[in-house]
Amino acid sequence: MNASLKTVGTRVSYHNTVGRILASTEEHIVIDFDSYSEPKIIDISTAERALGKTLMLMKPGIIESRFRDVMTVKEEIDVARKSQYVKELEKVSGKRKVGGSKIRKRAIMRCAKALNDSNPPSPATLARWARDEYDHSLGVARSCLTARKRRFPSYPELRDAAMECIDEHYLTTSLPTYQYVFDIFVVKMKKDGYEVNSLPCYQTFINWIDEIDPFEQSLKRLGRKATRATRRNAVKKLKTERPLERVESDALSLAIGLVDDDGLFLGYVTLFFVLDCHTRSILGYQMNIGRGEPSSCVIDAYRHALCPKPVGTFSKECESDWPMYGAIECAVSDGGKGYSSVETQSFLKVAGSSSEILATYSGWEKPYIERFNGTVRTQFAQNLPGYCGRDPRKIADATIREQAVMTPAQFKAKLERWIVDEYHHTEHSGINYKAPYQAWTEFYQESGDSPMVPANLEAIQLPFSEELWRKISGDVCHQGIAIGNVRYNDSEGHLKRIGLKLRSRGEPAFVKASRSIMDISVVKIVDPFTDERHLIPANDSAIEPGMSLAEFEAKRVKGYKNKGHHHVRVLADDDDIKELRLKHSAKVRKHRERKAITATPDDLTRSVQETEVSFISQCKGDDESPSTSRTTSVLDDIDFDSLEGYQDED
Repeated sequence: MNASLKTVGTRVSYHNTVGRILASTEEHIVIDFDSYSEPKIIDISTAERALGKTLMLMKPGIIESRFRDVMTVKEEIDVARKSQYVKELEKVSGKRKVGGSKIRKRAIMRCAKALNDSNPPSPATLARWARDEYDHSLGVARSCLTARKRRFPSYPELRDAAMECIDEHYLTTSLPTYQYVFDIFVVKMKKDGYEVNSLPCYQTFINWIDEIDPFEQSLKRLGRKATRATRRNAVKKLKTERPLERVESDALSLAIGLVDDDGLFLGYVTLFFVLDCHTRSILGYQMNIGRGEPSSCVIDAYRHALCPKPVGTFSKECESDWPMYGAIECAVSDGGKGYSSVETQSFLKVAGSSSEILATYSGWEKPYIERFNGTVRTQFAQNLPGYCGRDPRKIADATIREQAVMTPAQFKAKLERWIVDEYHHTEHSGINYKAPYQAWTEFYQESGDSPMVPANLEAIQLPFSEELWRKISGDVCHQGIAIGNVRYNDSEGHLKRIGLKLRSRGEPAFVKASRSIMDISVVKIVDPFTDERHLIPANDSAIEPGMSLAEFEAKRVKGYKNKGHHHVRVLADDDDIKELRLKHSAKVRKHRERKAITATPDDLTRSVQETEVSFISQCKGDDESPSTSRTTSVLDDIDFDSLEGYQDED
């Protein structure tokens, strides 16, 4: 037990209430508080646990009115920061020693780098902190608690009402300001009968808000994702000793749309990368058209990383090779649905790899793949036509559809060429400014080994098939899909169900199909809703199981020959047909002549005059004035100017 607790008269602060040791025994101590008439008896074990936390030893002469009743969270963080600097100084200078200026500078440099502190203390300030830690009962907390004179909080009856207002109006996702919430609080208190002069001021109200746990504020105002990012803390640097020891995986959605060969919009691009942390090499990837993280795409990305990639399995545009592959020791990924699914974890188990699932929204725990995703956006995607970037004004669905020009085959070829020929041969600061290709090849050249492959490589071997996106045809998706001159459909209705479900969601009825050129009798499709794989047979009975594409093309009767000429048209030069065509043309022309003709101003004048003569003859000698006036009025009512320019159609 601390000897000062046994000394009668020692000034202490217990739960921020100041007093002195009145008596001390082997089992208890008695504290006489200045603000209470009755002393408090505390057992020795409780006092030892509270010492330095809620029980503080004080020296005579400290102005007690400067102590705050409760230390704020900001002050606790500041005290922890100062303690770290003092502990680092002890490592350099020795126990309870301040050391010289050079020693303190060295301690400041080390601690500032570890804490990532952009505003480290000066050597003189660190010396003052160290003396407080060694000589004062409050340690480095002395500089926080005695920094300025603080008033004990008044308005105890209004504090609860203020906290209710803060909880209701400030801790919301709409992110209101201090002033907005304070104005609501004042109006509410005035309605309850309080005078404005009796209410706490604006600064006091802000102090009450600042006393709330910052993590609680972030959770209620910014959400879980932002709060998790706020809680991150850099305590150590990830370090690996060999390739494939730690492999990170993640999905990346790009604001770029793809179209098929006919220009029809397919969807958006999602990429699944597998990155080796030791060499920063890309072990494998998979491309998917659509949003989300299907387990099938995640498994295909891992399969691509595990298996060798000889020339011919990636883009023919690549000039370099792709030697990165091998059995993964530990696969690190987030808790996304595709990565944490039973199918994916089972696949990794079969491949002999362990798995580490991180918490969602914790990108800093897999920093290498997150950094690579940024590199993909800035160095690859920005060079592609149709990429809309990360600007919310440009990534609307309609905008992506309008700007989509690349086909899946083109996108895949450009991505593989960028990875193999550019990224793998670019110096990386994280691996001593070596290129990933250089770091990978040097390691295995020095060790004399080659990457280990899974024991059951045959079971997970890369499929040597082409992957195509094809439209499910038909009004009700009943015609299946077509690849080249072969149409595929199944009697079970898998294609029909997928196509109708996609259309019901307002999406194009496209499905991903895999076909080997060595056997075109079946194709493999992936259900985008269940991740199930189905074998769809060819409809052509002439295609036998195991028939290659070359065999089919050799046996198929070509419909395009003689430059497209099919057969003779016998009716084109028939004499009867020619004569009937002449009669038909005359009949059509006669019918056109009977059509109504638009009148000109002269025609209208002539017609009115003829009508006048007819009207006079019918009157048989009656007075001409009625007819004359009638004719004049009719002609006056016609707007001849508006009829100018009219011409007969014929």
